[in-house]
Amino acid sequence: MRILVVDDNTDAADLMADILRSMGHDVAIANDGATGYERFLSFGPELAILDLGLPEIDGYALAGRVRRERRFQDTPLIALSGYAQPEDVARSRAAGFTHHLAKPADWKKLEAILASHA
Repeated sequence: MRILVVDDNTDAADLMADILRSMGHDVAIANDGATGYERFLSFGPELAILDLGLPEIDGYALAGRVRRERRFQDTPLIALSGYAQPEDVARSRAAGFTHHLAKPADWKKLEAILASHA
Protein backbone atom coordinates (compact mmCIF):
# COMPACT_ATOMS: atom_id res chain seq x y z
CA MET A 1 0.00 0.00 0.00
CA ARG A 2 1.19 3.57 -0.69
CA ILE A 3 1.26 5.35 2.67
CA LEU A 4 2.06 8.99 3.38
CA VAL A 5 3.44 9.90 6.82
CA VAL A 6 3.25 13.58 7.80
CA ASP A 7 4.95 14.48 11.09
CA ASP A 8 7.13 17.45 12.03
CA ASN A 9 9.19 15.20 14.31
CA THR A 10 11.61 13.91 11.69
CA ASP A 11 12.85 11.04 13.87
CA ALA A 12 9.29 9.83 14.51
CA ALA A 13 8.40 10.14 10.82
CA ASP A 14 11.53 8.25 9.76
CA LEU A 15 10.93 5.48 12.31
CA MET A 16 7.29 5.13 11.25
CA ALA A 17 8.33 5.01 7.60
CA ASP A 18 11.03 2.40 8.28
CA ILE A 19 8.58 0.15 10.11
CA LEU A 20 5.94 0.53 7.41
CA ARG A 21 8.52 -0.22 4.71
CA SER A 22 9.60 -3.34 6.61
CA MET A 23 5.95 -4.42 6.40
CA GLY A 24 6.13 -4.07 2.61
CA HIS A 25 4.50 -0.68 2.12
CA ASP A 26 5.65 2.10 -0.20
CA VAL A 27 6.08 5.17 2.02
CA ALA A 28 6.57 8.89 1.47
CA ILE A 29 7.30 11.40 4.24
CA ALA A 30 6.56 15.08 4.77
CA ASN A 31 7.49 17.17 7.81
CA ASP A 32 4.95 19.99 7.55
CA GLY A 33 1.40 20.46 6.32
CA ALA A 34 2.24 22.34 3.12
CA THR A 35 4.70 19.67 2.00
CA GLY A 36 2.22 17.02 3.11
CA TYR A 37 -0.38 18.45 0.75
CA GLU A 38 2.15 18.51 -2.11
CA ARG A 39 3.02 14.86 -1.37
CA PHE A 40 -0.67 13.94 -1.49
CA LEU A 41 -0.88 15.37 -4.99
CA SER A 42 2.37 13.85 -6.29
CA PHE A 43 2.49 10.51 -4.43
CA GLY A 44 -1.24 9.71 -4.41
CA PRO A 45 -1.30 7.74 -1.14
CA GLU A 46 -3.83 5.01 -0.52
CA LEU A 47 -3.70 5.86 3.20
CA ALA A 48 -2.13 8.67 5.22
CA ILE A 49 -0.94 9.01 8.80
CA LEU A 50 -0.97 12.65 9.89
CA ASP A 51 0.25 14.39 13.02
CA LEU A 52 -2.18 17.08 14.13
CA GLY A 53 0.29 19.63 15.51
CA LEU A 54 2.08 20.50 12.28
CA PRO A 55 3.72 23.83 11.41
CA GLU A 56 2.12 26.13 8.84
CA ILE A 57 -0.92 23.98 8.07
CA ASP A 58 -1.99 21.78 11.00
CA GLY A 59 -3.26 18.24 10.54
CA TYR A 60 -6.90 19.27 10.83
CA ALA A 61 -6.56 21.83 8.03
CA LEU A 62 -4.53 19.40 5.94
CA ALA A 63 -7.26 16.77 6.27
CA GLY A 64 -9.88 19.32 5.23
CA ARG A 65 -7.83 20.36 2.23
CA VAL A 66 -7.26 16.75 1.20
CA ARG A 67 -10.96 15.91 1.55
CA ARG A 68 -11.81 18.70 -0.92
CA GLU A 69 -9.76 16.85 -3.56
CA ARG A 70 -12.15 14.46 -5.25
CA ARG A 71 -9.61 11.67 -5.63
CA PHE A 72 -8.86 11.68 -1.89
CA GLN A 73 -12.39 11.90 -0.53
CA ASP A 74 -12.34 8.22 0.47
CA THR A 75 -8.65 7.88 1.33
CA PRO A 76 -8.31 6.64 4.91
CA LEU A 77 -6.71 9.31 7.10
CA ILE A 78 -5.24 8.37 10.47
CA ALA A 79 -4.64 11.11 13.02
CA LEU A 80 -1.60 10.19 15.14
CA SER A 81 -1.16 12.75 17.85
CA GLY A 82 -0.45 13.59 21.44
CA TYR A 83 -3.85 15.29 21.32
CA ALA A 84 -6.07 12.39 22.34
CA GLN A 85 -8.81 13.75 24.57
CA PRO A 86 -12.40 13.00 23.52
CA GLU A 87 -12.77 16.53 22.12
CA ASP A 88 -9.60 16.01 20.03
CA VAL A 89 -10.98 12.77 18.60
CA ALA A 90 -14.31 14.47 17.83
CA ARG A 91 -12.50 17.35 16.15
CA SER A 92 -10.41 14.99 14.02
CA ARG A 93 -13.54 13.13 12.90
CA ALA A 94 -15.18 16.44 11.98
CA ALA A 95 -12.06 17.38 9.97
CA GLY A 96 -12.33 14.19 7.91
CA PHE A 97 -10.11 11.69 9.69
CA THR A 98 -11.12 8.04 9.52
CA HIS A 99 -9.19 6.98 12.63
CA HIS A 100 -7.50 8.68 15.60
CA LEU A 101 -4.56 7.13 17.47
CA ALA A 102 -2.67 8.59 20.41
CA LYS A 103 1.11 8.90 20.40
CA PRO A 104 3.07 6.82 20.89
CA ALA A 105 1.49 4.60 18.26
CA ASP A 106 -0.12 1.37 19.41
CA TRP A 107 1.31 -0.89 16.71
CA LYS A 108 -1.34 -3.58 17.14
CA LYS A 109 -4.09 -1.00 16.54
CA LEU A 110 -2.21 0.50 13.61
CA GLU A 111 -1.64 -2.94 12.03
CA ALA A 112 -5.36 -3.72 12.43
CA ILE A 113 -6.29 -0.43 10.75
CA LEU A 114 -3.86 -1.05 7.89
CA ALA A 115 -5.21 -4.58 7.42
CA SER A 116 -8.78 -3.30 7.32
CA HIS A 117 -7.89 -0.96 4.43
CA ALA A 118 -5.59 -3.28 2.50
